[in-house]
Amino acid sequence: MNVNNIAFSNWYDANRAKYEYFGNSIEAILRRGIEDENLIIHSLNSRVKDKDSFLKKCARKKYSDPSSQMTDFVGLRVITYTTADVERACKIVDKLFEIDTSNSQNKADILGADRVGYLSHHFIVSLGSERDKLPEYSGLCNLKAEIQVRTILQHAWAEIEHDREYKFSGQLPDAIYRRFHLAAGNLEMIDIEFQRLSDEIDAYKESVKQSIETGNLKEIRINTVSLIEFLDNYFEEIASERSLDDDQEIIRELLKFGINTIEDIGSLLTPDLLSYILSYYNNQREEAETSYTFLLRSIMIMTDAEKYFKNAWQSKSWSYETNATLDFWSKYGVDKELILIPN
Repeated sequence: MNVNNIAFSNWYDANRAKYEYFGNSIEAILRRGIEDENLIIHSLNSRVKDKDSFLKKCARKKYSDPSSQMTDFVGLRVITYTTADVERACKIVDKLFEIDTSNSQNKADILGADRVGYLSHHFIVSLGSERDKLPEYSGLCNLKAEIQVRTILQHAWAEIEHDREYKFSGQLPDAIYRRFHLAAGNLEMIDIEFQRLSDEIDAYKESVKQSIETGNLKEIRINTVSLIEFLDNYFEEIASERSLDDDQEIIRELLKFGINTIEDIGSLLTPDLLSYILSYYNNQREEAETSYTFLLRSIMIMTDAEKYFKNAWQSKSWSYETNATLDFWSKYGVDKELILIPN
């Protein structure tokens, strides 16, 4: 090991803990920012470059002062589901941190319009001078980290392309190299299609929401989106879980009960039943089950328990309810003898 390597090795050992704390601080700020914007992502993680990679990069780049020259000693990755989510995440990064624009880049700009390959947004960030006033960030605000933002498909490509231990790395025969990059083009096209599908789902949700608000329910078939929009209209404030756990199961039950459209489920939710559900949960919130799946089952059971357990109930889907649940049903007039679930 030469003199520089010894010096860099000693610097690494002396500074690793500080940079780990810095990376954890960046991650915590970014995670809160993502949650505040209600952005759903696949993953967010941070890491400090391992010692071997650090020393190799110092030698390759001929660094004399890694503390100022190496901007990716701390690295973070934000992996999103769609390209639109990438743009949202990038805006969050730009809002939360001080950006070193001269060292940050969008890899698509480098590729140009006529090439395919590695796509990702790379930001070189620091905490900013304002945070230096806070004791938890003292001594950290002059440090830099790299934040990479990309979709899960872009990430898959990057992991394969950049893994120097894998067979796709290095110089490949031209024919294989071309197919390898065509595969990247296919991933990019799939990303575009996923975004289109995401946009169409959002548009469908909005159309369903408007139809429900105007009372035009007849043509709306039941599915996960339409059921959640319908239930949001009545039960959003009391719900503990605004999603359908095992949505295929509950939709099968609804169909077997004879519910095909949102109008069908709306006809079961009479003013008396709606008033009962809302008043019960508002008065006994701590004891009451309020998931959307349970509410749908309850609407069927409290409308016609005998029909539900004869036609719709499947013993493998659920087989136990609490005394509080049985009390909820029976107070509306459901005969406990008709409830086949052991408790």
